[in-house]
Amino acid sequence: MSKACIAAQFICDHQDDFAKQILTADMNLESIKLLSLLLRKQRLFEDEQALIQAYVEEYSDDTYIQERYQWHTQPLFDKLVPRQPLHLPCDPLWLPKKSTLEQLCIVTGGDAQYFELLLENIESIKITQRYANRPLAVLDYGLTDEQKQILKKRFDAKLYTPKIDIEVTHQVLVQRDQQSGRSIVNRIPWLEEERDTIRFFAPKTHLQDIIPGYRFYLWVDTDVWVQDERSLDKHLVRCEKQGISGSWHGSGTFGNQFGLSGKDTTIPLGHPDQLELMLDRKAITEGSFCVDAQSVIAKEWFPMYKDLASTYGFHWQLSELCLTYLSHKYGVTDNEGYPDGFTISTEGFPVVCADDDILRQPSTLDPIGTPHLVGSAKKLHFIPTQKITVPLNPQQLQQHKQLTSHWFHNLHQKVVPNQVTTSIRFRVWPWDVSEVNRELQSFAKEILCHA
Repeated sequence: MSKACIAAQFICDHQDDFAKQILTADMNLESIKLLSLLLRKQRLFEDEQALIQAYVEEYSDDTYIQERYQWHTQPLFDKLVPRQPLHLPCDPLWLPKKSTLEQLCIVTGGDAQYFELLLENIESIKITQRYANRPLAVLDYGLTDEQKQILKKRFDAKLYTPKIDIEVTHQVLVQRDQQSGRSIVNRIPWLEEERDTIRFFAPKTHLQDIIPGYRFYLWVDTDVWVQDERSLDKHLVRCEKQGISGSWHGSGTFGNQFGLSGKDTTIPLGHPDQLELMLDRKAITEGSFCVDAQSVIAKEWFPMYKDLASTYGFHWQLSELCLTYLSHKYGVTDNEGYPDGFTISTEGFPVVCADDDILRQPSTLDPIGTPHLVGSAKKLHFIPTQKITVPLNPQQLQQHKQLTSHWFHNLHQKVVPNQVTTSIRFRVWPWDVSEVNRELQSFAKEILCHA
């Protein structure tokens, strides 16, 4: 009996790993196709690519081999497919009013470098139930003409080019001392070639001026995508009640965010009374937020930003600083219902259960509402829960180990994830493997019938 027949029998008996072991040497066309389908079923697409490339010239007349070769020559974004929609039961208490949705504009922005992430961001919104058809505004930070046309034709997006009228002469740099761990805050002259940088950060503080005609503005960063739209529901409901909604910053307090203590009230980040109010209280992130244009916070956000940028200098987290201060000033952070873990952005590695591929928070198993690909995570397409298949720096590796050890040693967890390589982005390798499995089973049976 040939190796292909033996492997086909293992496949029919649902023993795929044994079949893979058989299909390793002296391969003919049947063996190559079987192994290709097995690797596709297991989402080992890089391994399948190497297999196909090794035999594409030898079997230049075979339709299947050539089709797979052509698929692998596509850009990564075109090979990936959008995730399946995740529609979970909603709590009626957390549903926004119809009038709120009617006055809502969803806003994001990006440049040519992060266009693929921008597309994923919008795709994820377009598969939601309540937000798919809401007006969509995109801030143009340097998109190409072709990219603009794609956004207009594919998503009916309205593009805006933000113009910021702020006189800035200095910038504030925050650097952490390697020995003491303390932060050193310096104020240096604003370089002419960096003056345009401010337009990437300031627009969040006055969306109602850049995009007039709405009351509620739901901002989603370019590198954020929506997995569980209930997180957007909570943004809107909280915004209805208190004028603003966001998420707690991963660093905890505003002081921790910059490596400062309650005594550091003379640093050039803000007025002393503002810093005193914030330093030992929670910081807020603006990766995704909702703001009511009629609220006092919305009306004061840009003036405060403009004042601090003009007085002390530009800092890339200045808009978050202002949002944190205003939220504390007007007491919304004292509200027990203020943004909690449900809307938290993910700055590390989520846990994925192999049976549903839902990104989850490691500590609670709750679905992550809006995953945020901050920092180097933008480059990490595929993060497995047990086996690391992409290069990670020591800090990322340690963080990954902490997450996985938590899962496999916490006896209170009800679900233990199987080993699975998945994506932390919205687009993933072809999601539905049932069709591939049917093709695999059918081909295996065909081989056995002709043996």
